[in-house]
Amino acid sequence: MDDISISPSIGVSMYPENARDSEWLLKYADLSLYHAKSEGRGNFQFYDSTLHKRIERKMTLHSELRKAIRQEQFTLYYQPKVDLNSRAIVGMEALLRWDHPELGMISPGEFIPIAEESGDIIEIGDWAIKSACLQTKQWQQAGWTDLLVSVNVSVRQIQHSDFVDMVKARLQESGLAPDYLEIELTESIVQNLEVSTQVLDELKKIGVTVSIDDFGTGYSSFSVLQQLPLDVIKIDRSFTTWLTKPL
Repeated sequence: MDDISISPSIGVSMYPENARDSEWLLKYADLSLYHAKSEGRGNFQFYDSTLHKRIERKMTLHSELRKAIRQEQFTLYYQPKVDLNSRAIVGMEALLRWDHPELGMISPGEFIPIAEESGDIIEIGDWAIKSACLQTKQWQQAGWTDLLVSVNVSVRQIQHSDFVDMVKARLQESGLAPDYLEIELTESIVQNLEVSTQVLDELKKIGVTVSIDDFGTGYSSFSVLQQLPLDVIKIDRSFTTWLTKPL
């Protein structure tokens, strides 16, 4: 018989500090439980007013994500990549932004983790790749023939069974050649190295460039890099800032 491991998540509210009736005590305990689960499970959280504001904000964004997809509230900003020798623009990095009609611009550092948790990142990521491919093809047709576009992709997207087929479909729809698309990943892909390697191999076979961003800040080491079919390694700025400091 296999062993079963159970790790509880607990939300706590206190009487009378947080509320004086059972309805609100349970509501606040539930909010605390929601926060405990979002912190990785297997822990407990006490309710306080600061926590209430953070959780309320998170729950609002969670419910607004689906509406944002339907109403096309997302947009891509394109950050140019410049060849330091020739000073020519050789590519663009597509940066996802959420411009909410009431809440304003919402940082990707805030909404991306929520989208990954809810699974909405699959549909949002699909839209981002499709939009980036279409825009890059338009630029190429306007004369910028050698532009390459980089799109950030999360582990949740990579692990989705249809990811490679989705990339193929978006390339075909836009008419963009595969070698002008770069899929940019974070170091967290090494958490499931076998699956990640298989997906990256499939992307390489169709001609897509694969890069890893912010290398050196998380899970991977140089020995792990040997197992991944990467074209580009972007070293985290923490490794290079010393170059600009006076000796």
